[in-house]
Amino acid sequence: MGILYLLLSISASCYIVLYFKYLERFGFPLLPVIAVNYLTCVICGAIQSPGFAGNILSAGSEIMTFGLSLGLLFIGIFFCIGYVTQKAGAGFVAILSKMCVIIPVLFSVFYLNEKINAWNITGIIFAVFSIFLIQYRTKGSGSAEPLSVLVMILSALVFLGSGMIDTSLKIFDVYYSHLLPESEFSILIFGSAAVTGFLILAYMYISGKIPLDYRPLIAGIGLGIPNYFSILFLLKALSYIQASVFFPLNNIGVVLAVCFLGILLFKEVYTRINYIGVAVAISAILLLAL
Repeated sequence: MGILYLLLSISASCYIVLYFKYLERFGFPLLPVIAVNYLTCVICGAIQSPGFAGNILSAGSEIMTFGLSLGLLFIGIFFCIGYVTQKAGAGFVAILSKMCVIIPVLFSVFYLNEKINAWNITGIIFAVFSIFLIQYRTKGSGSAEPLSVLVMILSALVFLGSGMIDTSLKIFDVYYSHLLPESEFSILIFGSAAVTGFLILAYMYISGKIPLDYRPLIAGIGLGIPNYFSILFLLKALSYIQASVFFPLNNIGVVLAVCFLGILLFKEVYTRINYIGVAVAISAILLLAL
């Protein structure tokens, strides 16, 4: 079952990254789509776990605070991922967000007292180096251009935030999974993200910054269903596969699949340096798994 959940997690993650490219192609605003996406996630969770409210309330204030805070991080990083995907390409975001495996590895070493070896240290160095190699994207003309300052800042937030999310999910698996099932913890996270998104959205609608439009409702549903299951599959996989094995395998799978599909579906063009960066990134993830 662990391998099945791993493959499902990879598939859902690929879908989400590529979906953002289609949102750009059809001119959908990000915030309404993301807000509806998280409401859809809550509805999916409620259907699967009808008694979630009572279980969440009885789980204790500590896990509730943890889940609500994680929801705020989710919506912030999700917005950054969407923006950077549209400006820098799906492959770039896939590599960047999956190189965050460094952060849970360091957390495991310094907080959970897991041992680190020379291979892991080399992997961290490779990971940092690969980010520099993949920071240049190529447009259709074939000319390489450096990313804008805004995209670079948001890219850094994607890297750090994705690492914090992976680490937080590992914390849940180690310390809180006996208090609340994975599906109901996911509802708590998505509920927090949905409320935050709709509060911001309400302000923007009232202030006239975003017009009312039914299209984001449909697009948000199309994003929300796989997004819900992406987290559920991840948490399920972690209950079968060690985190030190799961995250590298999951990350390599997403990077390779998204890069290939980005070239195939969106005609994304990579320079030789970019391809070297992809190879170095994959090597780094393998080294971190040793």
